[in-house]
Amino acid sequence: MRRRRTLPASVFVARESELSQLQAFLNRALAGHGQVCFLTGEAGAGKTALVTEFARRAQAQHE
Repeated sequence: MRRRRTLPASVFVARESELSQLQAFLNRALAGHGQVCFLTGEAGAGKTALVTEFARRAQAQHE
């Protein structure tokens, strides 16, 4: 059995709206209504940080 890697905690502020939208996409997917979500933005805008924080929260919520 593969061990799940735990994502590190981070200091993350001012992106609750975006995190809520991603959580809504996850909730719909878990209910059997998956969709595609594109995250776009300028280089350095924090796309990777946003997705990393979302993944950390989702992992903690669904362990």
